[in-house]
Amino acid sequence: MAVVIFGYIVGNRGFAQFLFSPRVPLLPAEAALLFCTVGLGIRATISKTSIIVFDAVNLSILLWAVYATLRLPLDLNTYGIMALRDYALVYYSVFFFLGQYLCRDPSSARLIDLAFTVSFLVLPIVVIIDKISPGFFAQNLKWDGTPLIYHKSDLISASLICGSFWSWSRFERSKRRFWLFSSAVSLLLVGIEESPRAALVAAAVATIAWASVRRFRLIGFQIAVVAVGIAVSLPLEIISGTQLAESKSYEMFERVVSLVDWSGSHAYQNAESANTIDNNQFRRVWWNAVVAETVAGNPVFGLGFGYDLAARFLADYNWLSVEEEFTTRSPHSVIVTNFGRLGGLGLGLFLLGAAMAARSGIRAFRITDFEAMAWWSVVIILGVSACFGVVLEAPMGAVVFWVALGFAHQKTSAAKGAMPELGARDDS
Repeated sequence: MAVVIFGYIVGNRGFAQFLFSPRVPLLPAEAALLFCTVGLGIRATISKTSIIVFDAVNLSILLWAVYATLRLPLDLNTYGIMALRDYALVYYSVFFFLGQYLCRDPSSARLIDLAFTVSFLVLPIVVIIDKISPGFFAQNLKWDGTPLIYHKSDLISASLICGSFWSWSRFERSKRRFWLFSSAVSLLLVGIEESPRAALVAAAVATIAWASVRRFRLIGFQIAVVAVGIAVSLPLEIISGTQLAESKSYEMFERVVSLVDWSGSHAYQNAESANTIDNNQFRRVWWNAVVAETVAGNPVFGLGFGYDLAARFLADYNWLSVEEEFTTRSPHSVIVTNFGRLGGLGLGLFLLGAAMAARSGIRAFRITDFEAMAWWSVVIILGVSACFGVVLEAPMGAVVFWVALGFAHQKTSAAKGAMPELGARDDS
């Protein structure tokens, strides 16, 4: 599990395609799911402990997963292997239960915590190398022809934001300035990514969560970091001959403006940020198409796993004539995906799980448990990002999210005395 977490955070899309051997067609997430589920199943049986804890968060996630699983055979019969591919949205949630169980064992919890910490420290270094020398990892770090590090900008932006909050929580606990430096570097690197918008929204939500418990100096820290970044980079760009409108600082400004510019009325001057309006329209048209098709087809139980949620969108978006094959199967929102695949019932169960998880997170912030708040920050950032991108439908974000949620909920419950650690059990 630790290796897979490190691989997905640092290697991202490259690691997601890693196969140890062509004879064993198991991708990292599926391999971890298989071995960890079997191993912890045996371990739980021997120790006579339950992997699933019967509380509101566990039961609501379990209900959603069971409902989706019950309809899977019907979809497999209709759509074949494509249904199983789309079902990954649901079976990744098993990592929540595995993460929760691992968190209850002190030695396992320390290892997974270390994996997250090391991953968030290494990621900025890898991003800097990749920006200085594009293609370096694709050419020099391969396994059987597949690059182990290949980044998808929106997910890397979210991971950098997660790393910034993770390091900040470490600073709050230890008061060591190294963590401030680490948090600042991760935050600054978001500014050079190509698709940071969903991550910026997620960062705002996570910041509000911290501010709600009067940790206002985080806001001051973020403002100071951004101000320093602009003060250093903007003059250098202007001296080098770059026009203000084409600078990275102005690009980020227009990307922030585009978050609320759904009508497309703003006159964008930066060449890199001008395509954000197309991205807004891309999501708006696809979301409307999926909702309309689901309401017309099966609003209660949805259209099923394997159903092509892109067909109507391609027609509405005038992309039927595109020469390249359109392979994306998610409408870039876990909310819309749930409604399209599982209908109002499935979406309702998913939102119930989100609400129960939010209630658990609120408890952690109320008692100002910095350790639990670090995990909840990761959950918030990836969860909010999933509302605007392909995060929970792909292993790079889903595995990290569900494991973090398991740890976040367990640490919050343990802080309230609800669940003892496995190492503290009396087996006599």
